[in-house]
Amino acid sequence: MKLLTEVKNAKLSDNLVCIQMDANSKLGNQVIKGDPFEMSVNGKALRDIISSENLIVINATEKCKGTIIRFRKSKT
Repeated sequence: MKLLTEVKNAKLSDNLVCIQMDANSKLGNQVIKGDPFEMSVNGKALRDIISSENLIVINATEKCKGTIIRFRKSKT
């Protein structure tokens, strides 16, 4: 996975890692308090990278006080 490779390369170069993205990877309530969705397949992949590389999900800390507002609106 390209993201994992980039994280590992950054750490090997003694760089800090900060990832900001909208990856359509729902982490679910197990990771982010109040997330109304179940963890998606992409979320599981991202969770594995977070865990193996000892990263922090800012949305899962007390620093994040926002509300999850994902929704899909479609015309029929």
